Amino acid sequence: MGGVEAVVVIVVLLLAAALHVTGLPPGEALQLLARAGLVAVGVVALSAAGPSQAVRSALRVVPATTSQT
Repeated sequence: MGGVEAVVVIVVLLLAAALHVTGLPPGEALQLLARAGLVAVGVVALSAAGPSQAVRSALRVVPATTSQT
């Protein structure tokens, strides 16, 4: 695991702790974490890819995040 992936894991854990403290229902917290995870995967993929591959990756991530409504 590289530095970027480790930061993503730490942020997700901190977000989960903050959601627990605020009293958010577990189902909503899981949905929020899942969507945040999709965004994080997209950001990491875009940062690791070249310019043309980054555009293709972004086009694949956008429909995946919008279809989960």
